[in-house]
Amino acid sequence: MNRRGQGEKKSTLKDVAQKVGMSVATVSMALNQSAGYERISAETRKMILAAAEELNYQPHYMAQALKKRNTKLVALAVPNIYHPFTPQLIGGVQDALRENGYHLLLLDLTNSPDTESVRTVLQLESGGIDGLIVHSMSGELGPVAEGKLPIVYLDEKSVSPAVWFDADGATRTLTRHFLEQGIRRIGYVGSTMTPETYTQRERGYRSALEEAGAPVDESLICHVSPQLKGGGQAFAWFQSLKDKPEALVVFTDNVAHAMMLQLIRSGVRIPEDLALASVDDVELSALMNPPLTCAWVPAYEMGKRAAYMMMDQLAGRDLSGVVETLPVALHIRASSIRPHG
Repeated sequence: MNRRGQGEKKSTLKDVAQKVGMSVATVSMALNQSAGYERISAETRKMILAAAEELNYQPHYMAQALKKRNTKLVALAVPNIYHPFTPQLIGGVQDALRENGYHLLLLDLTNSPDTESVRTVLQLESGGIDGLIVHSMSGELGPVAEGKLPIVYLDEKSVSPAVWFDADGATRTLTRHFLEQGIRRIGYVGSTMTPETYTQRERGYRSALEEAGAPVDESLICHVSPQLKGGGQAFAWFQSLKDKPEALVVFTDNVAHAMMLQLIRSGVRIPEDLALASVDDVELSALMNPPLTCAWVPAYEMGKRAAYMMMDQLAGRDLSGVVETLPVALHIRASSIRPHG
């Protein structure tokens, strides 16, 4: 059999067509089994396949996929690749896609201007991906992609189809944990950014205080960057307070970690002087000193469920209006238990 050397030019459809003395269109129809290939006799198809094998012709996978609108690629757009929550989310999406023979294309939109994010998705939806999973960016990316390709939203509930965790329930649970210890002066560190998951977390904190008849003191609420630098911003805010809170609920772990380290270095005792709790429960939280109390967010499972929703859509199922909410769990550790007496 005449195999071409590794450094030689790859065979093309035109080479196969010349070999069998037929048109490129006929050869392409036979090899790709595209519309009308049944009209080609079995004997002719066999001859074309034999010639393709002899010439070691390899069809271009992406070219075929784009023609069929089936690239076996699903994109996941994330707004902050550096957050310790994100790798778990990515892992869940990737494992579920692999189970179904699909591959993940990761779109890291950290620090990307909205126009750049939109431009990226516009390029992809023109044929490069089969579907798009969007993490906390429905406002930026939803209008671009909806109606043009299957889309699933993560960490949001006002759009669909979506997978989200009980964000307001997470902070409500943490706030109640402090209230049950008799702590009334409870502060909150939230985000300057306003994706739905962050606004719902602040809502949960406020709701828990209101339900308990405790005052919501606006001076005990601050908003910082969701990145690590937010911990320094929260620490500076805390130090500026004359009447400090007895406890703080922090909207996300990486901010809580950074703030906690600076508090300890400054001489603040946790939990004796300030009780702390946060949302996410990434692995580092249990390794902090003292270990950090958290509302555990099932990030890996959220990623898997989003990918399964995508598979359902690609199979033709209509998921309009479907929003799946995953529960959180309270993991109590030393950072939030105030000593008696």
